[in-house]
Amino acid sequence: MIRPSTAARLGIKLHKSSQSASQADGTSPLVVVGEVKVVLTYDNIPQQFEGLVIENLDVEILAGTPFMECNDITIRPARRVILKDGSICEYGSKTSSSRHSVRRAHVLRALPHNTTVWPGDYIELSIPHDTETL
Repeated sequence: MIRPSTAARLGIKLHKSSQSASQADGTSPLVVVGEVKVVLTYDNIPQQFEGLVIENLDVEILAGTPFMECNDITIRPARRVILKDGSICEYGSKTSSSRHSVRRAHVLRALPHNTTVWPGDYIELSIPHDTETL
């Protein structure tokens, strides 16, 4: 999917569409104003994009599994995208391994006997007064 303003800014021609679309809940409709077929380029690698033009889209372009399949794109859980030529694009925040976060921790010890808490049940425990609650 793509916003009409993004398609206009990129000079992408809109075509009429008879398709309808809804949000992930399956009932809330999205306003389809057309569709596009265009080749976009990333790092000199052509990427075929076919999508619906949607009013009030939260992001400029939303390309999902069909786009990834068509362009042989793989997502790796460790913040990497692998393109069809094997090149790797990293995403997410960059953190230095030399940085450390310091957080306050409290150790709470379990009861001296075993207790099973079933769904719908609860257990009340006393915690030390110097333990801060969130």
